[in-house]
Amino acid sequence: MLFLRVLASVACVLGLVVPGAAVAAPAQTAGSSASPAGSSAPSADEDAATGVVVIGASGLTLSDIGPERTPNLWSLVEDGASANLAVRTLTPATCAAAGWLSFGAGARMHSVDLTPDWFSPLLAHTSCPRMVDPVPASAAEAPEAEDPDAAEPSVDSDVSDDPEVPAGTPVAAGPATFEDFERVLAANAGSGYGADPGVFTRAAEDADWCTVAYGRGAAYAAADEEGRVETWAPTTSLVTDPTGTSADEEDEQILDSCALTLIDAGTAADPTWEPNAWHAWNDESLGRTRTGQIAALDARVGRVLEQTPDTSDVVVAGLGDADYPSRLRAVIAAGPSYEPGTLRSSSTRQPGLVQLTDVLPAAIGEVGLESEGTSPADFLVDPSDDAASRMDDLVADSRKAGTVHTHAQTFSVLLDVIHYVLTIALAILLLVPVVRTLRTKTPRTLTALRRYGAWVCFTIGLLPMASFVAGILPWGRVPAPGWGLTGAIALGTVALLALSVAGPWRRTWQGRVAAASLVSAVVLVVDVALGSRLQFNALMGYNPIVAGRFYGLGNQGAALFLAAALLGLGIVSARLLDAGRAVTARLLVAGFAVVSVFVLGNPAWGAKFGGTVAAIVGFTVLLLALFRIRVSILRLVLIGAGALVIIVGVAGLDYLRPPADRSHFGNFFGQALDGQLIEVITRKLEANLNIIVINPALAIVVPLSVFTVLFSLGYLKRYRTTAGLARPWANTLPPALAHPTVHAGFLSAAIALGVGLVITDSGVAVPATGAMMLVPMLVVMSVGIDREGVGRQGVDREGLGRGDVDREGVDCESPSATTVGGVSR
Repeated sequence: MLFLRVLASVACVLGLVVPGAAVAAPAQTAGSSASPAGSSAPSADEDAATGVVVIGASGLTLSDIGPERTPNLWSLVEDGASANLAVRTLTPATCAAAGWLSFGAGARMHSVDLTPDWFSPLLAHTSCPRMVDPVPASAAEAPEAEDPDAAEPSVDSDVSDDPEVPAGTPVAAGPATFEDFERVLAANAGSGYGADPGVFTRAAEDADWCTVAYGRGAAYAAADEEGRVETWAPTTSLVTDPTGTSADEEDEQILDSCALTLIDAGTAADPTWEPNAWHAWNDESLGRTRTGQIAALDARVGRVLEQTPDTSDVVVAGLGDADYPSRLRAVIAAGPSYEPGTLRSSSTRQPGLVQLTDVLPAAIGEVGLESEGTSPADFLVDPSDDAASRMDDLVADSRKAGTVHTHAQTFSVLLDVIHYVLTIALAILLLVPVVRTLRTKTPRTLTALRRYGAWVCFTIGLLPMASFVAGILPWGRVPAPGWGLTGAIALGTVALLALSVAGPWRRTWQGRVAAASLVSAVVLVVDVALGSRLQFNALMGYNPIVAGRFYGLGNQGAALFLAAALLGLGIVSARLLDAGRAVTARLLVAGFAVVSVFVLGNPAWGAKFGGTVAAIVGFTVLLLALFRIRVSILRLVLIGAGALVIIVGVAGLDYLRPPADRSHFGNFFGQALDGQLIEVITRKLEANLNIIVINPALAIVVPLSVFTVLFSLGYLKRYRTTAGLARPWANTLPPALAHPTVHAGFLSAAIALGVGLVITDSGVAVPATGAMMLVPMLVVMSVGIDREGVGRQGVDREGLGRGDVDREGVDCESPSATTVGGVSR
């Protein structure tokens, strides 16, 4: 008990020093007058919302909405808050049924075909599962209908006299049950996401509030674990008027019978679209068909709005995809709880972005309804009165997400191929026969290869970081966003090149590498502290369509940071040590380490579990080298264990915060306490294996990088037991790692990337991504002509002859005789 009190006290102090709410400082909590989302009592404020109506429309995007195309939806945009909606579930593209199930459970779910065995739609084995109506309780004993649609109850404008049905609901509404709903539970039993279809039903029973569902999708969301829906009616009871008296307001049905009303307004295309047939199901091919769907959808929304009381919140959400590939969809929230602006959820921490699983718990939380046991999300609003401007920003963000989602794999393969070519070319160019021929017959060719090859390798090493720097430019607004992204990456590369030659460090290749590396590391750390906007929608960052991470430092960003920071610090520390400034070198590394680990490991900023452990290990190894303390296997294990203990402690502190404020750290700690640790670890291992299967080219980068470093850069010849393996490249291997401190920087980076491989999810990508920057920079340091070194050592500018001293002062003829700064080692 005393330990928990101390832990809680430390958490409170951290909350004051580094408040998690700082990420959302500009925003205001939606419906500040409403009770928090964990309270079952409605707010006493007269202006607070008394209920919420959620209208689901699978496939709806913000680009579909406009003042003329969709006047009803546009009125909601003007009066409320809007955002892009990430609809990722357990498949790359989300069918309507999966979207509704995930929406209702507050967790990602699979969808299955619940149609009767005798009913088999065309291409049922590949298309989205056809949603069916639940069987009303009154029809449970009726003869089985030949058509699933025949189970729809009749529509009546009168209200029900059944005491179990909330007052004010139509006579068509009542209890209903899905047949074979256990198939849904079986399909999601091993997903690892803890999906619980009955969570809202139990919450409603415990807190004494009710839910009414209209339409098939709404029934999927409102069903409990047995497939039972307490109050259900077809959507036709809302969007059509069989009595022909809708002009009379007294005959209008008002949606105020329950605190929560779920309505399936249809989809933006055929609900049984083919997820894998991109040529048949996309915005371009659907053309006028989709335009008509959107117009009809807007008309249905307008009809629902006419029946919604002014005291209720209205949330319109595109709960799923309606074409391939998956894209961000639309979410709009209006009513007493929301002011005009840009919406975000506490789980994404990104302005203008909400997760599918956050919509329902956050929406009911704004009206003071109980939502425990579901996604602990809150809605927040960045106020803005200019609807057109914020819509343009959101559409641009959606286009960026789609472009990155489309081209991320291509960019990764491009870097892989470049890495392969670099490795093969370097191995060939350093072979003894090749070098001997170049030196004797074409010395100028050798000089040109060294000079221009160094610049090419340097540019290659900057490409990964340039993909992050590209986020500074608004390339999503150009007519062709793919070309805009290409141009932004090119400009980012040029900017990094300019920085590397803009100061006194430009005179040597080690100085240029150190400048580019440290600038990259600083930019990544600052970006994470400011909200991770460069990580967001980056080719090597994270994409909201994939919805794996929304804030903090991603795996590939962490890999680049580790490689850049540790290599750059190693080079700078070597220069400081040679100048007799050992204390300055140690303070520099220690200070950089403290700030970086604090930002990366802070749940309010970096929230990076494995990356922070890897960073602690890497910085500690480099500091031990600066203090001339030998790094043994035992010490390395102790360092890793200590780093793990620190991060677990931070996760425990994060867990003590309110659920809506927790980061990945706190959620992981909670899963461990709930006995889900094995499931989480299994899911992470599966993610690693999946990367190897779907992107084997990336996995091959790791052994190629080992080959490049060990052989081409002369690492093996440092040790007598492995020197024999480097004989094919005898007298040609450049000593890029000759300086012990530069070597320590490289070694600490390699160890940190290895720790990232073991401890992070999708860890295979960590060393592979780090190698994309680390290996080209090491090659640059090896083959580049150092003008300062040439002038100091008196080496022939036309190239290095056999037995000459290269730019680092190392006798190429004798691997054992090396000098550093003129002092023999």
